[in-house]
Amino acid sequence: MLNVSQSVALDYYHEQTTKMMEETNHHTQILETKGRLDISGINLKKYIGKTLVLKNRIAENLYISILPRKHGKTKI
Repeated sequence: MLNVSQSVALDYYHEQTTKMMEETNHHTQILETKGRLDISGINLKKYIGKTLVLKNRIAENLYISILPRKHGKTKI
């Protein structure tokens, strides 16, 4: 069962991934119709970085939430 902080984190990351997927969909639709990306150079690098940071934060949060617990404390 999820505790409140895990539930809040899941809601937050759900919102963030939804926004990221909408933005990605926009870029891929333009790529499909025009044959090129509407984002380039530094902005493309920032977008890739933003995507990787979000992925890492989600993985980090999931790792912390599945650590075995003993007597209510996280066992590390």
